[in-house]
Amino acid sequence: MLTLTQAAVGIYLAASGSLALSILSFALFAIGLTAATLHLGQPLKAWRFFLGLKTSWLSRELLAFTVLGAFLTVPLVRAFDLPFLSILAHPAIHLTGALTALAAVFTSVKIYESTPRVLWNARITFPRFFGAVALFTLLTLSFQSPQLAPLFSATTPGLLALDILQLKNPTLSRERTIITEKLSLIGKIRLASGVLSAAAIFLSPWLALPFLLTSILAERTLYFKAVRPLKMPGFIH
Repeated sequence: MLTLTQAAVGIYLAASGSLALSILSFALFAIGLTAATLHLGQPLKAWRFFLGLKTSWLSRELLAFTVLGAFLTVPLVRAFDLPFLSILAHPAIHLTGALTALAAVFTSVKIYESTPRVLWNARITFPRFFGAVALFTLLTLSFQSPQLAPLFSATTPGLLALDILQLKNPTLSRERTIITEKLSLIGKIRLASGVLSAAAIFLSPWLALPFLLTSILAERTLYFKAVRPLKMPGFIH
């Protein structure tokens, strides 16, 4: 859910009127949101999220992503090119959608940062979640502006290096052991696919995309599997 919704946000921010990229963004978002609903303990009661808006970051996340879904449909509706839909082309629409998208990712950060898990604190979670958004944004920009490919290529290993630096924190000694020993294969997939995406961007952004998705999926696997075992975050004050 986190990988796909953040990929959708990054693509949406930079799609710049491309119908193909807008469809991709909406498709990834829809799959991610479906996964988010299904992993709830009682998915049929998800509609009651508004009851916890004052105290729960999970409720706020559900609201933010629900609103964001409406904005992601705007480029698809505009493709019909009907006169009365011209208002949807107003820059304020996309700006509001972009702010909603960033706010939605922020609520995801707060859900995990609000738990007592060291691996999920703000210093680790914030750069990882927004770093993923940034990578997908740069990748999408490369479709229209190939000259930005080197920026994506340089940013990707930078974030990979940040993962390693974060794990050097003495408070993460247990998590570091799990990642480097029990989960070493996933760690290698994370690094290898990240490097491959940085190289593939010079051939085609479409080629880099699956490598980037694989890299972020591997990173999120480590993010959840290496954490100290507690209950999943729910309605957190």
